Amino acid sequence: DKVRRILRVCLTMNLYDTSRFKPAIDWDTHHALAVKVAEEGIVLLKNENNLLPLEKPKNKKIVILGPTANPTPSSGGGSAYVKPYRHVSILKAFKALAEPEFKVDFINTEKYPPFEKIVKQAQFYANSNLSLPGLVAIFFNNMRLQIPPVYRRVDQKIDFNFGTSSPAFGVKKNNYSIRWRGYIKPAQSGKYVFATESDDGVRVYLDGRLILDNWTDHQSTINYVEATLRKNQVYAIRIDYYNHQKEGLIRFGYALIDETPLEQKLASVKNYDAAIVCVGFNPELEGEGHDRPFSLPEKQNKLIQTVASLNRNNIVVVTAGGGIDFSPWIHKVKAILHTFYLGQAGGTPVAEILLGKVNPSGKLPFTIEKKWEDAAAYDYYYPPTVEPPIYLSDFSNNPKQIDYGEGIFLGYRHFDKNKIEPQFPFGFGLSYTTFTYNDLKLSNSAINKDGVLKISFRVTNNGNRAGAEVVQLYLHKEIALLTVEKELKGFKKVFLEPKSSKVVHFKLTPEQLQVFNHVDKKWEVMPGKYEVLIGASSRDIRLRKKFLVKP
Repeated sequence: DKVRRILRVCLTMNLYDTSRFKPAIDWDTHHALAVKVAEEGIVLLKNENNLLPLEKPKNKKIVILGPTANPTPSSGGGSAYVKPYRHVSILKAFKALAEPEFKVDFINTEKYPPFEKIVKQAQFYANSNLSLPGLVAIFFNNMRLQIPPVYRRVDQKIDFNFGTSSPAFGVKKNNYSIRWRGYIKPAQSGKYVFATESDDGVRVYLDGRLILDNWTDHQSTINYVEATLRKNQVYAIRIDYYNHQKEGLIRFGYALIDETPLEQKLASVKNYDAAIVCVGFNPELEGEGHDRPFSLPEKQNKLIQTVASLNRNNIVVVTAGGGIDFSPWIHKVKAILHTFYLGQAGGTPVAEILLGKVNPSGKLPFTIEKKWEDAAAYDYYYPPTVEPPIYLSDFSNNPKQIDYGEGIFLGYRHFDKNKIEPQFPFGFGLSYTTFTYNDLKLSNSAINKDGVLKISFRVTNNGNRAGAEVVQLYLHKEIALLTVEKELKGFKKVFLEPKSSKVVHFKLTPEQLQVFNHVDKKWEVMPGKYEVLIGASSRDIRLRKKFLVKP
């Protein structure tokens, strides 16, 4: 049966009846599609006093800061992670689009430089007299660095994603190990960070002393360790790595730590016309196999609050796979963008929206609660006796029973049932223009159980910018069965030029009207009073009209 399914698709696509040539992938077209998808998915959550888009003459000097500004995470961790073949950070994309019309500066608020910078700027020497740049690499066909080696070469950097391929001539595709030896000579004295990213084990030695040890099987993981170095002193460096199976990945570098106090770094924020704070998660903080808290890391919350106190024109850009706790600072910031994970599109769509080259049109695919306790799953999560989830907490060795008790009252249905006001409702999203809804029409005021109801209404773009609105169809039922307050039955994205309008059509079929009768254990259309609800979100219903389903 499974083979037939595959063959059916191949035959449908006419793969066996046409001449096949070696395909040429149009990488630029693929990337343009990735940018387009991200543009339409980003959600503008707040835009007080129309701070966005950033336009002259009110904005000339802009500062960007925050941990996700550069590099910008492309996805969550674990199986969600795919390394993009092209990617640009929010910082680089914004500077490319904004300069030279705007002056754009970056403040690194993190203790360490960006990991990419640590790797790319590290300098190594293959011999002690520093006459040969690079590191001597020795490859082994075992995971224990056990002689004899099968290959040698000099690598300028340790920045390799071998994937499932052999890392060098004569080396196996897995169950191999590599040792790099060389020297470093710091240009100035101070505290340095040594950083690795590996999938599987890695060890780092400095002058023969083990300073970093993660010699285990694991998915792609970044590790940091600090050491104090003296200017112009030559240090021996050794990096050991093994790959057990699946994909091989090893990256390494070192860099001087900027120990300037954060308060001193942020002092200049008040001198800019606008401040963009990029926060959120990354593959290490958010991924499969572990939970993250509802809140951002505390240092990110403090960063937003500090910037908001220094510059009134502040924008927060959130990179996350779900909702977060906005309560510590939502009333202090002017604008908020939720980008989710941007994939290979990187920061380009964010920059386009911030600068008004693209009008945001995304809508939330979930409800964001004001506090974790408001979530539908809160009462059914880990019991109070278990320590609350923290970043990278692992319950795999001590699993707890979690009962699924929400039933049909998930998401916005839970908030409707319990009369809870969300922070941002399901389906919510702002635009740089405004839309009005009117002229709702139903094809009938009453239908039979097997009838179809046709729905139409008009949407108008009242502003001076072209934009898109995601119109949403909900259904309210008054029937002799416990059910939800309303449920989404359809949605459409409507693109409109300034001052133009369009008639939108939906239809409700018997399949969409039916509910599961838990008494008789079957799906059926039940007679009763129904109401069509047309809205811009689950909590912003613009039009409504009733109809009857006859027995």
